[in-house]
Amino acid sequence: MPFQHAIQLLEKESNYCLRDYTELGAVPSDECTAKLRKLGNAITFLKVANLGGMSALVSLVRQWGQDRNIIGPNAKATVHTQFEKLREEFMELEDAIQREDQHELIDAVGDMTVVLILLAELAGVRFEQCLVAAYEEIRNRKGAMIEGCFVKTT
Repeated sequence: MPFQHAIQLLEKESNYCLRDYTELGAVPSDECTAKLRKLGNAITFLKVANLGGMSALVSLVRQWGQDRNIIGPNAKATVHTQFEKLREEFMELEDAIQREDQHELIDAVGDMTVVLILLAELAGVRFEQCLVAAYEEIRNRKGAMIEGCFVKTT
């Protein structure tokens, strides 16, 4: 685990930054929040690298799904059951957004990604294929932000 020491150091720094506010029951300053975001991004980057990159992480999710008979030769799930699971995770995301709960938002987006990887597999396509296709469609898209939403031009 070549990055484990760096991850631990960054997590320790993050805890120090947050500790003073937690003990006082105060809201972290904008400066502290920005620092925590940067530390969190660095930690995530190192954790993904430690696992072998995004492609390896997607493969680990597939293996997890196969080990639990969600996908693979002994699959008990279907695209329909995975869609229902996606709907459940979507509702959790909506709840996290309404409560402005960053931890739960991260959990819900992650869970939805896992479900999408497995749903794609059950449908006979690769998650990466879907993501590449979506990117190819949007990469040169033009449009404008209207009321907080990107609206493509035709």
